[in-house]
Amino acid sequence: LIISLQLLRGELEQIRRENQAVFNRALALTRKLGFPDVILPGDIRNDLYLTLERGEFERGGKSVQKNIEVTLWVLYADGDTLKDCISLGTGEPNTSEYRSFVLYHNNSPRWSEMVKLPIPIDRFRGSHLRFEFRHCSTKDKGEKKLFGFAFTPLMREDGTTLSDEIHELYVYKCDENATFSNQGLYLSLPCCKEDFNSCPNLPANLPFQRSPKETFWVATILCSTKLTQNVDLLALLNWKAHPDRVLDILGRLRQISGEEIVKFLRDVLDTLFCLLDDNTDKYGPLVFQCLVFIINLLRDSRFYHFRPVIDSYIQNHFAGALAYK
Repeated sequence: LIISLQLLRGELEQIRRENQAVFNRALALTRKLGFPDVILPGDIRNDLYLTLERGEFERGGKSVQKNIEVTLWVLYADGDTLKDCISLGTGEPNTSEYRSFVLYHNNSPRWSEMVKLPIPIDRFRGSHLRFEFRHCSTKDKGEKKLFGFAFTPLMREDGTTLSDEIHELYVYKCDENATFSNQGLYLSLPCCKEDFNSCPNLPANLPFQRSPKETFWVATILCSTKLTQNVDLLALLNWKAHPDRVLDILGRLRQISGEEIVKFLRDVLDTLFCLLDDNTDKYGPLVFQCLVFIINLLRDSRFYHFRPVIDSYIQNHFAGALAYK
């Protein structure tokens, strides 16, 4: 495999004009894993990057170790598969299911395979990922025997998304006879240790039995301009759901990391001016302090690039009728 590299510096549009020969080919443009230095208003993105890390599986009475294949599905709350929500690489068509490679006779496989899940924002809440584990027979090449599964919701009860870290998921035993058509059977079960600790009232007759010696690890990174992993920021953006907590929520704004605030700069400013219009006397002093905090934040060298964002906001989006007060 021979690869040649060419480094092109500058803004994309300028590079396109200066290197038309390069861009005339069938070129696939891949977005950065993470956010660019400047996130402008109107730049909407919602990509979840998922890495199949590794697994620990039992031999299960066999003299040799298994050949394990993982199948990934993205499922909505009603059990329907989300179509074309798995991207294996830029320039390739999206798929509805993903199959890992298979390591021969290995009960502790390490895949380290990354896929991108471009899930629509309105489908994030209520959706979950399901990982099915099959043993691939070497004798009968067509036979793949289902022996377990794991799952994880994409969003927690409080509305925050999966955190950017490695998640250790429980593995549940099942076979081909176990029907997954009723996903409600397993969604009530804990998907991981943290989930288990928050499920005090588990029924005695569980539909699927957890395999205590088997575990599956995945890692996630979220690049979203509309979803957040920060509880305080989410509470601010959804203040209408908790009008009695607004003063407390405004007080906590200054504890939110600068990265999260600048990422949602337009939404945060919209919310602050909306609160001002709602009750100037009650919220005014705290909103004023929050605005001073945000303007100070943009003086930090890390967030210097976001100054054009606030200029653009002032010129094109600002609509705080009572802000003069």
